[in-house]
Amino acid sequence: MTKAEIIYNIEKDVFSSKESFSNNFSKPYSFDAIYQALKDKNKVFYLLKDRQLNEVVGYAALIITPDYNDIFSLAVKRRFQKLGYGKKLMQWVAKKSVGKKVFLEVYDQNEPAIKLYKSSGYKIIDKRQNYFGQGKNALIMVKEVDKT
Repeated sequence: MTKAEIIYNIEKDVFSSKESFSNNFSKPYSFDAIYQALKDKNKVFYLLKDRQLNEVVGYAALIITPDYNDIFSLAVKRRFQKLGYGKKLMQWVAKKSVGKKVFLEVYDQNEPAIKLYKSSGYKIIDKRQNYFGQGKNALIMVKEVDKT
């Protein structure tokens, strides 16, 4: 299975129920969008694999610049959520960060994600109105990364 297929399957899993669409701000990325993002030299995708199960359980996708990184997507398969995998992905992103800061935008009603990000050391620095569509606002969060 290709990296694009693995990521696409995670996206389908995360957004597979009607509940996901009513509680979240968007829909899964298309296979083509994932494939194109994987070809972009300024983007990097990290897959998180549970070695005991020999299964990829989640991924994080970043835009890389010399000064900062921006997490533009992060997902953990539904059956592996709330088991610490999201936290592991957040730690990995900070460890692998090229710049001194890592940014992300999160739907302001996505309480589980906001809780994860705050527990990983991210702070809310601003709010973008209608970022995810009409009436769907984003919180901008940032983490300072110690590169010493």
